Amino acid sequence: MSEPILALRGVTVRFGGVTAVSGVDLEVRAGETVGLIGPNGAGKTTLFNVITGTVRPQAGSVRLRGERIDGLRPSQIARRGLRRTYQIVRPFPQLSLVDNVLIGGMFGGEKGPRGGDLRGRALDLLATVGLADKAAMLARDLNLAEKKKLDLARALAANPAVLLLDEVLAGLNPTEIDRSLDLLERIQRDQGKTIMMVEHVMRAIMRISRRVVVLHHGEKIADGQPEAVARDPRVIEAYLGEPIA
Repeated sequence: MSEPILALRGVTVRFGGVTAVSGVDLEVRAGETVGLIGPNGAGKTTLFNVITGTVRPQAGSVRLRGERIDGLRPSQIARRGLRRTYQIVRPFPQLSLVDNVLIGGMFGGEKGPRGGDLRGRALDLLATVGLADKAAMLARDLNLAEKKKLDLARALAANPAVLLLDEVLAGLNPTEIDRSLDLLERIQRDQGKTIMMVEHVMRAIMRISRRVVVLHHGEKIADGQPEAVARDPRVIEAYLGEPIA
């Protein structure tokens, strides 16, 4: 079996007397889509913050493509091939969509496009997410679903090795969720992206994830195929409430 592209070992984070993440081991292999679920306060976003460098763990390590990245600045981690989206989307409101994506590409990893190629890449990504006809529009004029697509295009502009999605479906209606899932599946299939996503929409997690990891009170309580995790008594008790068919 190949080495994981992203590997966490014994990651622990404490805020004062509160342990937000406790001894978490987690691996993600190239090309996987891994769902990260759990109740509010389980430590999911804190774990994303550790991976992206905005929070430093008190114990444990994080490796990206074999290189230890915990302790690096977020900008250094981003340039090594890791990008994320956010639950609360904050584009540059006074800039056009294409300029928002260009900014994402300007801070790309070592394999990202350069110079004049950036604008063409930005336009291609807007077409990928279904926003090509709005390229010149100001980001402030988009609705929520469109802003989330823009955030995704901006993250993809850096050509990341690993893409972290933090509740990318939050606030969307069922039709918008289905369209977003179609888009994510197409990106994973066509670009071979490695994706790790925090999500509360269980039908989405069950559809798109190859593996599901469950956190509860900062600890990992399950890690496996979606169907097996959905039947795990610990997961049902801690999060689901009842088995998922």
